[in-house]
Amino acid sequence: MQRNLIENQVLPADWSQVIDRVQHVLTQTEKAAGERARLLAQEPVPPKEMNAAREQPLEHFEERLQQFRAALQKAEDDAEEADLALADGERSLENWLARAKESAPRKEHFS
Repeated sequence: MQRNLIENQVLPADWSQVIDRVQHVLTQTEKAAGERARLLAQEPVPPKEMNAAREQPLEHFEERLQQFRAALQKAEDDAEEADLALADGERSLENWLARAKESAPRKEHFS
């Protein structure tokens, strides 16, 4: 029974237009791919030039990696220097507070 229902269904008229459009796009894509393949086959890249083309980006990457490492080291050095300055400031503040507490008048003297 289910099979009869499926066999009797008809696609809407606009579906044939969709299928035609898909077929057209596939045909154009196939032609373009064939043309690219033909062009690539005509102009092979010599191995020496191909290796040079691969090595240049690698060299640039290595240079940037070194620059990044240097910047990271500088940031770490700056952070360490800032930590030391903050620790010195904290010790100075604690000493000042301790001296201020010692020199502050006590309540029992005024009672």
